[in-house]
Amino acid sequence: MEAIKSGIETTFTFYVVLKQHRGGILRDPEIVERQIKHTIKYDTLLQEYTILRDEEGKKPFVTKDFETAKRIITRVKFYPLVTLTMLEKGRTYRLEIKGELDKAGIPKSLRYVLFFASVWDFQTPWYVEEFVY
Repeated sequence: MEAIKSGIETTFTFYVVLKQHRGGILRDPEIVERQIKHTIKYDTLLQEYTILRDEEGKKPFVTKDFETAKRIITRVKFYPLVTLTMLEKGRTYRLEIKGELDKAGIPKSLRYVLFFASVWDFQTPWYVEEFVY
């Protein structure tokens, strides 16, 4: 949070996987896998946060409120993964998603210094939701 507030552009990558859930010992076949990126940058002169989200076509969202910025950058909404014709009625599916701080977006001058800082190794556990179509 301090790095963001100091003006370092920060990108979060969300990994999304949709699988057909079969249960048992067989591996669930993967239907689609996507990466969704959200980038936040604080302008210290204007005192505002600009957020770019892949699912909004990189259209910027601007706010002066840090709590609003955190809420916007940590949620994935309205991102089409598949067409309904790719799913079969009555089948069970698993949607898996996790988020990770993208270290590639950190300026090169800071990578060496931050290499030893464990806060830059941020990632969430996989969140899994099963559903029947």
